[in-house]
Order: sequence, then C-alpha cells, then structure tokens
Amino acid sequence: MTYIEVIDEIDAYNRRRESETKDYMHTRAALDYHLGRLIGIAFNDPKKYPDSFEKAYPHLFKKERKVFDYQEHKAQFAAYAKVHNQQRGGTQK
Repeated sequence: MTYIEVIDEIDAYNRRRESETKDYMHTRAALDYHLGRLIGIAFNDPKKYPDSFEKAYPHLFKKERKVFDYQEHKAQFAAYAKVHNQQRGGTQK
C-alpha cells in the first residue's frame, strides 16, 4: 500500500468509528429519555406503570411480522437491478 492509501484507510476507519459512536450515543439517549419517563410515571402515578418489560419498551418488541411476499420481493429486486444497471451504464431488461 502506498502512503496515500494508508492515510485513506485510517481516515475511513476513523469515520466509521465516529459514525458508530454517534449511533450508540443516539440509542443511549433515547433509552435514557424513555427510562426517565418510566421513573416519572413510577413516582407520580404508579398505577400507570407498565407491568412488563415488553409493555415498557414496545418499540423493542415488534410483534407484527410481515408474511414474505414473493411477488413484492421480486418487484423490489427488479427496481433495484434497474437502478443499479442505469448507474453502471448497463442494459435494462
């Protein structure tokens, strides 16, 4: 590797780490905010406090699962392939 390539790799690594740190901090802040709300409910109106972890954090436990739809998946992949081919200058089918 040349000096320029090494510098590019280091910069890319640092950007990835910074992005991961921001994502972690965003998630942590959201969980801290939600915990604060739960503490407020527990202190002010304990009867409204959720009785299970799933009810306290419903966004972590999405119970709805979409059934796999072959035709929808095929259409999405065809659209992706079309855009990809246009960007690469390839032919479309």
